[in-house]
Amino acid sequence: MFETAYIYSLWVLSVALFALGLLYLFLNVYDNPKLAAYRRASKAMAFTYLFFGVINILESLERNTSAAYDNAMLFRMVTLVIASAQAFFFTFAMVSLDNAKI
Repeated sequence: MFETAYIYSLWVLSVALFALGLLYLFLNVYDNPKLAAYRRASKAMAFTYLFFGVINILESLERNTSAAYDNAMLFRMVTLVIASAQAFFFTFAMVSLDNAKI
């Protein structure tokens, strides 16, 4: 039961990461020299979100085909917590950049 919930949460998280990655990838930033750093940060965040989306998909596919490990559930829950924390920090960084006074 926990295994299927974990795999479903990986798919939901990867879809959310892909959506945010595409949002920041196609974000239109004005052609202002003061916004050059923001433009680079936005593209970097987009590729980071897309990268973690791919990693989550690969992990969920690997979990479907792998054999049982001794402490597999512990490792999976730690991975889920780390991935959620990374997504939170990335979103916090983008909101901070959005609220910056330029």
